[in-house]
Amino acid sequence: PVMLVSVSSGINGASPIAELRAHSFKNSKPVITPEHIIVRNAASMLGETVGDKHDQDLRARITFALNMLVQYAHALKPLRAKEGMLDSRFPFGM
Repeated sequence: PVMLVSVSSGINGASPIAELRAHSFKNSKPVITPEHIIVRNAASMLGETVGDKHDQDLRARITFALNMLVQYAHALKPLRAKEGMLDSRFPFGM
């Protein structure tokens, strides 16, 4: 499983997420979680002390998204052990 994260010094940051969702499947077989993180105004976010409401909201979203990533990892683990899921002839996907 993969959680996409983008970091921007300004208010942007959505374009890298869209690009990765559209073109990141070749040779890697990711399962992208529905949640993603965009850290906007990175210089003022996620410091040692909790900042303003935007910083608090971002921290809460990161916690939520990481929990989802862990749940996806647990859910997908049994799939790798199933017969026929991995084939040495096709190690890289498409």
